[in-house]
Amino acid sequence: MRRNSAGSSTPFVLDRTTDISGDDVASRRFYDEHFDFVWSVVSRYADSQDEANDMLQEAFVKLFAGLSSFRGASSLRTWVFRVAYGSALDRLRRRKRERRWAQVFQRLEEPAPSAVADPLLRTRIAQAVAALSSPLRDVFVMYEIHGRAHEDIASALGIPLGTSKSRLSAAREQLRGVLADVWEERHG
Repeated sequence: MRRNSAGSSTPFVLDRTTDISGDDVASRRFYDEHFDFVWSVVSRYADSQDEANDMLQEAFVKLFAGLSSFRGASSLRTWVFRVAYGSALDRLRRRKRERRWAQVFQRLEEPAPSAVADPLLRTRIAQAVAALSSPLRDVFVMYEIHGRAHEDIASALGIPLGTSKSRLSAAREQLRGVLADVWEERHG
C-alpha cells in the first residue's frame, strides 16, 4: 500500500493550538507526512499485507482521535511512533487471544474418552463457556481444560490464590445455571 503525496514541501506542524478536525486538507497532509513512518512501524508486526493494512488503518484512527490530546511533551514523531507501536501491539494481543481461544474451542470440540459424544451438547457447552466473562473463563479453561493448579493459574494471571478459586466456583455456578435444562433432559 503506497500513499499519494499531497505535494506540499512544508512539513506538517502540530502544536497545542493546531486543530485539524474537520480540515480535510490538514488531515490529508498529516496522513501523507506520517504514512511511510507509521507503515514502517506497523508492518514489522504483521503476518501479511492485509494485516499490515489493518494495523495501519487502526493506527491512523487512533492518531486522528488522539491528536487533540497531543501536548508536545515529546516530539510529534515520537508520539506518532508510540501510538503506531501501541496499536500494533494491541493487534498482536488480540491475535494471540483469538488463536488461544480457537485452540480451546477446538479442544472442546474434540471428543475425549470421558466427554459427551453428542456434538450438539459439546457445542452448547462451548458456547456457554465462551459466554462467561473473561476473568471467569480464563480460570475455568486453565483449570478444567488445561488441568492447571490454582497456584499456577494465580501466578499466570497475577491474581491471589483465593481469587482463582472463587472465579472457578463462580464459573461453574454460571455454567450450571445456563446448562440446567440439559442436565434435566439427561438425568431428569
